[in-house]
Amino acid sequence: MSIELADGPATPVVLEFLQVVRVVLDDYGDWAGSVDEIEVRELPRSGPWPAAARHLLHHHNNESALLWVRLIGPTDIEIAARELVARPAPERIESGGGS
Repeated sequence: MSIELADGPATPVVLEFLQVVRVVLDDYGDWAGSVDEIEVRELPRSGPWPAAARHLLHHHNNESALLWVRLIGPTDIEIAARELVARPAPERIESGGGS
C-alpha cells in the first residue's frame, strides 16, 4: 500500500507500507484533503505498547513488531504495518494541451 503526499511547499513524498495488517479510514472527510500531522509509533514485539494502541492488541496479540502510523487531517487514516519506506515521489510528466 502506498500514499503520495504531494501538496504544499515540501518535496512530494511516497509513503510505502509493507505487510499491512490493518487500515482504518475515516469516511467522513475529504479524501483529497491535506495531512496536518503524521504520527509514527513503534509497537515492539515484546514489552508494553502505548496506551493509545491498546485497541490493536486483540488483532495482533502483541506477537509481532509493528509500526502504527496515523495521518491526521480532515480525513484520518490509521495504518499498522511491518515496515514503512519513505521516498521522493517520481516526477510527473504533464501532457501539453496546446497545438
